[in-house]
Amino acid sequence: MDNSKRRKKVLITGILVPESWEEKDEDLENDIRKELKARDIPWCEKIEKIKVFRESHTSVEKLKVVNC
Repeated sequence: MDNSKRRKKVLITGILVPESWEEKDEDLENDIRKELKARDIPWCEKIEKIKVFRESHTSVEKLKVVNC
């Protein structure tokens, strides 16, 4: 199997400013998609999906999973 064709996942963690705490995950994903480009990740040719996960409902910690 050619591993060069396998999808790769990039995990990015961050802490959001208080103004973003109440923002919906879908809106955050759209905002990230506007700012993050495939060329920002050295081996990424195309960003297929961005998913935001919360540690808890009130948590400011975010985890973005980017499929390349």
